[in-house]
Amino acid sequence: MNEEIKYETNIPVPPKNEGYFADALRKCPVGASFIYHKISQSNLHSCANQIGVSIATRKQPDGSYRIWRKS
Repeated sequence: MNEEIKYETNIPVPPKNEGYFADALRKCPVGASFIYHKISQSNLHSCANQIGVSIATRKQPDGSYRIWRKS
């Protein structure tokens, strides 16, 4: 069961799919806020850190989050 590995070069890495939330954060003006329903609070902050954006979040009564872009 010694499978030989074939190494390849010059294969480009495809761009990372950051998704809809990262795009929404980039478009949000500093000081503005929006409601987002389908993401956990830890994922919100992780995504913001990855794209270099500072945010504040508050969970809403319906379980969604209001996100403010701070920078």
